[in-house]
Amino acid sequence: MSERYVGKVISNNDPDKEGKCQIYVEHLMSGFQPSQYQWFRQDKEFTSFIPENNDLVWCYFEDELASRQGYYQEKVTLKSYHTHNQTIGSITSVYPDVKYIKLANGISIAMSSNSSKPEISIYHPSAEIFIDKDGNVNIKAANEEIKMDATGITITATGKQIKMSATAGTPNGKGVFCALPGGACLFTGAVITTDIATGA
Repeated sequence: MSERYVGKVISNNDPDKEGKCQIYVEHLMSGFQPSQYQWFRQDKEFTSFIPENNDLVWCYFEDELASRQGYYQEKVTLKSYHTHNQTIGSITSVYPDVKYIKLANGISIAMSSNSSKPEISIYHPSAEIFIDKDGNVNIKAANEEIKMDATGITITATGKQIKMSATAGTPNGKGVFCALPGGACLFTGAVITTDIATGA
């Protein structure tokens, strides 16, 4: 590989939809018109991680001639550009064990490499799927929650509907939530003949 350069992404909207980015490399393109900025290809296999416009990325060319095909790699990770020490979702591990991808809109995927805390978080600013060190799963969305652990499954849906689809008549013809004698709902204790239960 030839020398690497820092380039600025001018456009990530590749008209060919091949993951290319038009990149400006100041060291090589000073005085160029924007229309002359080259389209660089991503050099990773089995991965589509297209940087955002104005991101700084590492890039290089097939050889020392800048006229040859250019390739871009990961974003520039200088301290002034990225801190590498951020809290992601419910992850309790700390630097340097937390490995993550974080997008500008806040969406993140984080994992812990700490052998005693093998945690995973799929984080959205309004929701999260979190697997803790013991393998318990916690799903939060719209102020509601589903927990799955060694004791069972807990659903918190205060004032909201819980809807299930299943074959009518299972187990006793009183609705798909019924699992107690007399057709009582597993969640509310009431007899429910539909596939909807409403939280208290």
